[in-house]
Amino acid sequence: MVSLHDIKPYLGEPDLAELVIARDILHEDFPRVAPDQRLAEALGGFLGIVAERLPVVGADGILRGSLSKSDLLLALVEKRKKPVGGLRGPHAGCRVLHNSDAATKRRKF
Repeated sequence: MVSLHDIKPYLGEPDLAELVIARDILHEDFPRVAPDQRLAEALGGFLGIVAERLPVVGADGILRGSLSKSDLLLALVEKRKKPVGGLRGPHAGCRVLHNSDAATKRRKF
C-alpha cells in the first residue's frame, strides 16, 4: 500500500519524483481485510494507522476492492439498531468498492 502521506515528500522534488517508483515506498505490512472477515475484526485493522480505507484482499492475494472506515462504522451502528436476524451476512450494509481496472485486480499483495 502506498498512501498520499508517503508520496508528499516527493511532490516538491520533481527530479527525485521521477526516480522513485511505488516499490520504493510500498508498505508490505499494511493492514488488509479479507472478503469474509467480520465487521468488528475489520475495524481492528484501522487501529494504529492513519487511513480512511483498507484494501480487501482475497485468499489468492488478489485485490478485490477497498473498505472505507465510514462505511464500516455506519454498518456497525446499523447492526446495533436492527434486531438479530435483521441483517443478512456478516457484512450487510458495508460496501466494498471494487476496482474496475483489470490490471489492478490481478495485483497480488
